[in-house]
Amino acid sequence: MNTKAPRSLVCALSILLSTLVSAASAIEEEATDFLSLDTLSTEQLDFVSKSGAEIVAQVEKARAELEKLNWMAARWNTAKARSILADVREKSPSLRIQDRIAAALKFLKGGGEPKAETLLPIYAEIDAAKDVEAFADVRARVDQARTRIAAGQLDEAADILVEASSVVRYTEIDLPIEETYSRLTRAMVQLDRRDMASARQTLREAGEQIQTFTTVAMSGMAETEDETSAVSAGPE
Repeated sequence: MNTKAPRSLVCALSILLSTLVSAASAIEEEATDFLSLDTLSTEQLDFVSKSGAEIVAQVEKARAELEKLNWMAARWNTAKARSILADVREKSPSLRIQDRIAAALKFLKGGGEPKAETLLPIYAEIDAAKDVEAFADVRARVDQARTRIAAGQLDEAADILVEASSVVRYTEIDLPIEETYSRLTRAMVQLDRRDMASARQTLREAGEQIQTFTTVAMSGMAETEDETSAVSAGPE
């Protein structure tokens, strides 16, 4: 039985990892003005918190399997943790908007037939956000990109979408979520390469990031509940 990972898979994961690292770095550079956690509902924060516990459990299982040198089981648990985290990412309007912008850019640069409809998923995510005004700068640039696409100026449209991506604002949990996602992806690549030592270190770092966004989510839930209780109690 050939246990070596397909070279194409390793290459694909390596490319994805580079993309994720770049995205996380962009968030770290741009997110000096964080969005309030009120951007997320109590139910969403609760989901993030509970999912964080599930992700931690999968990462711990992966680390335990690594101690037994069972790289295949470790990779399965790592992939499971990453899958759960993908659902967590979908709770963030900022990350969803970033994903839709990235998809539009990929389409434009991939030689797809340019249509204004290509940008509709971005508009849909902005409109679905709880705080629509927080993404007004993003919408303005997407409007500009739509005009460029209509004029057939695809390179200019792509440049404007990059600008739109750079002005997306984030909540405090977005950076550690992206950092965790990039580390889990990196660990999968390392496991495919049988680099056990590096995978152990990467999974340890992922565990730290999970604790960070889980703690912030729990804190945001507590603050929301306190505010709700204060409003319900009314004036003394």
